[in-house]
Amino acid sequence: MKKFTVILLSFVFCFAFFGCGVGSNNKQNSNTASTVTCTVTVECKSILSNMDSLKAGHEKYVPSDGYIMNEYSVTVPDGSTACDAVVSACGGNEIPVNISSSSFGKYISGFNNIDEKDCGNQSGWIYYINGKSPSEACDSYTVTDGDSIEFSYICSYDN
Repeated sequence: MKKFTVILLSFVFCFAFFGCGVGSNNKQNSNTASTVTCTVTVECKSILSNMDSLKAGHEKYVPSDGYIMNEYSVTVPDGSTACDAVVSACGGNEIPVNISSSSFGKYISGFNNIDEKDCGNQSGWIYYINGKSPSEACDSYTVTDGDSIEFSYICSYDN
């Protein structure tokens, strides 16, 4: 009988200690911020066939395969812009980013010391979301989970 009482008391103690909270925490913590995960690619492959037009001294910033960053996964708070996601990804990889302003909003004018007009008057960075060029500046485009963000350097509008 003593053994049964000890087991019963142990069971009651365990239930009281661990079981009392059951059902009292059905809500998720409302302070937990939701996030989105995107992939970021930054490439300057067009420069490889236009090295003769590149600003002197910038050759060292052009990777041999043309990719400054290739499909890097970054997680940012929900509501972040494409600019936020790219800046976060570059920060995590110690890649310098230059941001400029225009009447349309902020735009990225340089990555890894390769800036607009460094490879001709029409050269610069353009961006795509899931393979399509958005009609707004990258600081206005809100990313969603799974988006693929790509910044590409063009040497001229003809390329």
